[in-house]
Amino acid sequence: MLRIALRQGRAGFIAATAIAAFNGIAQSLAYDAIVGDTPASRAAFAAQIELLGRQLTFLLPVPVQIETLAGFLDWRHFGALPLMYGVWALLASTGATRGDEDRGYVEQWLAAGVSRARYLRARVGGFAILASSSVAVTVAATMAGAALSGEPLPPGAVVAQGVALVALTLCCFAIGLLVSQLAVTRRGAAGLVALVLGILFLAAGGARSGAFGTAAQVSPFWLYERSRPLLAGGSLDAPSLMWLGSIALLGTAAAAVLFRRRDLGASAIRPRIRSARPSFVPAGRSALRAPVLRALDRQATGLLSWAAGLALLAFFLGSLLPTMIRVAKEVPLIQLMVLRGAAGDLEGAFVGSVWGNTALLVLSSFAIAQVSGWAADESEGRLEMTLAAPLPRWRVVLERAVALAAGAVLVVAVASLTLAVVTRWHGIPLDLLEFAGASVLLVPLVVAFGAIGAVLIGWRPRAAVWILGVVAVASYFIQQLAPMFRFPDLVRNLSLFELYGSPLLLGPNWAGLAAQLAIIIGGFGLAAVSLSRRDITR
Repeated sequence: MLRIALRQGRAGFIAATAIAAFNGIAQSLAYDAIVGDTPASRAAFAAQIELLGRQLTFLLPVPVQIETLAGFLDWRHFGALPLMYGVWALLASTGATRGDEDRGYVEQWLAAGVSRARYLRARVGGFAILASSSVAVTVAATMAGAALSGEPLPPGAVVAQGVALVALTLCCFAIGLLVSQLAVTRRGAAGLVALVLGILFLAAGGARSGAFGTAAQVSPFWLYERSRPLLAGGSLDAPSLMWLGSIALLGTAAAAVLFRRRDLGASAIRPRIRSARPSFVPAGRSALRAPVLRALDRQATGLLSWAAGLALLAFFLGSLLPTMIRVAKEVPLIQLMVLRGAAGDLEGAFVGSVWGNTALLVLSSFAIAQVSGWAADESEGRLEMTLAAPLPRWRVVLERAVALAAGAVLVVAVASLTLAVVTRWHGIPLDLLEFAGASVLLVPLVVAFGAIGAVLIGWRPRAAVWILGVVAVASYFIQQLAPMFRFPDLVRNLSLFELYGSPLLLGPNWAGLAAQLAIIIGGFGLAAVSLSRRDITR
């Protein structure tokens, strides 16, 4: 069972390790390129970046000692990795039990004599081995990048930071494993786990800004940030590390108890069963008959979770924006980075920059979760039953595209309305028409991710989710690293996020929108041709 768990998790391991290791090397080399060698230039850079970093505390820890490579990596590299490893833990934990149940694997293993406890131990142990190995490779790559830049890092400090990162990853996996027991399908579990981890991540971000107080101490992300051994005078915080380990153990134990007590394919929360007369008449719900509504009805819980999570994030960011804008008006470097050298409305540009980048990350995860559901439909046999209705294969692909667009519209609309109300409440002058247009442009990007995922399902169904995750993370890093390394436009446009542009500052990116539409039409068209010519695999 342990070998099976390792084999099932190898795709996620390769993707997460490649991305994290590349980021460690790239950030190390970029630091020397943008900071300079003289103490004066480094001090000036550190003073301005520390002011900028204090406006990004909702995503990254407070920057300290930025005049050194160790301090920069502590903020920009090891401060960003929790989000990436948290997403990996989300996908892996929902794949364990829920994903395996959807594919019928758990039923087969239990019938072969494998106990539930043994199965769960194998999945947890396999992920622990993969997570530790991934962090070890990332630590080695970061040290190699620092050595290439001419400022080697102390090995003990980097290893200590890696230990904290492993503890955080296992803690997120345990939380995801526990929350997954409350859902019925992997798609619903992904939405619930994303909501819970998102709240915990925002709690840590709020604590950095002086909000939530002691309540944020239950967040594993806040506990992880107590350990900053790379900084001069910093160390590995033993109490926080113990709390992370305790949460991981208790979460895993609670998940094991719920998993042992519930039925396969059922939630740990048993609904109240009402006695009723038997009926042989089909259900009268019209939503089950409509082509697109039946897909939305089946994932109603997941959609509401994604909408609530993104709306909560919008409320949180909207509350921080007034302070961030006030500081930005006093720091020329922040204005230069936000306005990108153009003349425009600083308030609108700041809202677009902060909200746009954050929403793109969340919505790309939403698209990945939808693609995961499409792949599960095939492995679980639902696609086979749908085609036996009978239903043309091209129509299945079309319904998926329309349902994805409709779900994205719901999630974006709820979150955008929340942000608009909060910014108005705080007196931020925001052009509602332009903001509505920028929000609408988020929908084609989600559908474009779905189109790429649909093509991947026709090629490699089991690897589609992880490959699409690599595409999303690569798009993010290309967008972030492009200004540092001055990437040419050809490389910049490889990022799907870059195709979205900055509509609140520079107006709609019509060329990028045309490219997204081409991806949507070509991707779903190719997926329809692929589905019509290949056999359905289970």
